[in-house]
Amino acid sequence: MSVHINLKQLKKIAELAKLSFSDDELDAFADEFSNILEYIQQINECDTLDIQDLHHQFDYKAYVLQHDTVCVDDILKQEDFFVNATERNEGGYITTSQIVSKN
Repeated sequence: MSVHINLKQLKKIAELAKLSFSDDELDAFADEFSNILEYIQQINECDTLDIQDLHHQFDYKAYVLQHDTVCVDDILKQEDFFVNATERNEGGYITTSQIVSKN
């Protein structure tokens, strides 16, 4: 079964993924993406009813070396978190300039 994706669909996928392509790249990627979808379709057609689920290759619980414990001496006080802060507001929060834009 042939799976084909048109340029409008591919542009929408690229937009959702925040990717930008030139028209030449879109043409090349459309073929590659269609091939990937065809391969996924082939995998979906495989009969897997008699295959047992395998979540891990080994029993990871046997390899746990120690239990997690909290050492009271390692617990930090709120003031310890703000030692290197340049500014704090009245609520105790660190104030910074904007580091990520919306674009």
